Amino acid sequence: QEPRAEIIAYGTVGVVSRGGQDYRYTRVLEMIATGYTAGPESNPVGDGYTYTGIRAERGVVAVDPNVIPLYSRLYVEGYGPAIAADIGGAIKGNRIDLCFDTVAEALEWGVRPVTVYVLDE
Repeated sequence: QEPRAEIIAYGTVGVVSRGGQDYRYTRVLEMIATGYTAGPESNPVGDGYTYTGIRAERGVVAVDPNVIPLYSRLYVEGYGPAIAADIGGAIKGNRIDLCFDTVAEALEWGVRPVTVYVLDE
């Protein structure tokens, strides 16, 4: 038979490879990222736990749940794998707050644009 041009399927999942690991994603967002810690430096009335009850530590991020649903798995360029388990008063729209283990790490991160991959479950 002669070949014919036709669409077989539309892809809905992309793949990004970082550090020898493949991450399958469904959405890509360009966001502004800041850093925070679980200590009183970031939240004077905080107890070290997130809005969802997960301990605040590296790999936990605060998001606007209207943009990224809570408990979503993410990959943040320059930061690594993360879970959306916190919210914050200043985290609205395309902003993300990344938890770091030390104040020095959070301050070193500063404020910068990042690409955020919402990972496939």
